[in-house]
Amino acid sequence: MTVVVQNNKDKIAFIKGAFSSISTKCTRIYDKGIERLFTSSDKEKIQEICDKFASDAMRVLAFGYKHLDKNSKDIENNFVFLGLVAMEDPPREGVIEAIQKCHSMGIKIIMITGDNKQTATAIGKHLGILTNGIVISGIDLDLMTDEELYRKINNIQVFARTSPEQKHRIVKALKRCGHIVAMTGDGVNDAPAIKEANIGIAMGRGGSDVAKDVASITLADDNFTTIVNAIEEGKK
Repeated sequence: MTVVVQNNKDKIAFIKGAFSSISTKCTRIYDKGIERLFTSSDKEKIQEICDKFASDAMRVLAFGYKHLDKNSKDIENNFVFLGLVAMEDPPREGVIEAIQKCHSMGIKIIMITGDNKQTATAIGKHLGILTNGIVISGIDLDLMTDEELYRKINNIQVFARTSPEQKHRIVKALKRCGHIVAMTGDGVNDAPAIKEANIGIAMGRGGSDVAKDVASITLADDNFTTIVNAIEEGKK
């Protein structure tokens, strides 16, 4: 994401995103009060820091900036790297227990996330979703044919860095395997997968109108545990 800010007479562009993306757009680094060349050695050291944060189940954003003049046409390149922010996003209270209940009822939970592979792996293990299965990234998924995905999908427990098209493809593959698929989501980008699922579940509070329009069920409280409680109630 890039934004341009007018500060008195100065115009400054700020950029944020995954370090793998931001690092390719930065040619300099802000270091001890000065701007200097952003070297490959700098990038390797920062990548190690990103990996450490990710392995601790933290989400990492990288930031950069540059001053613009009246003739600036290329806004998306030649930034100055500023630094990283690592954020902890703990699961809601009761989610881990709800996932355990799902497992005891024979319900398989698959996590589909935009996080990178390392962060997704750490979060999946913490939640008890990733046990003896595998983690697949969006890049890995793009390299698979539909037949390969069909053969492997029962062993995949976490999908990382996935696009809307890939979410839709995952749901189709699970249905092809004979599973009854419930898909949860909140954004416009989740709508195709929610619509494709046997049971589409949208978030009532934070969900987009598009997601709610195509869903079979809308959660009033946006809480995963509500789904599990409803299943328990239905089984009585």
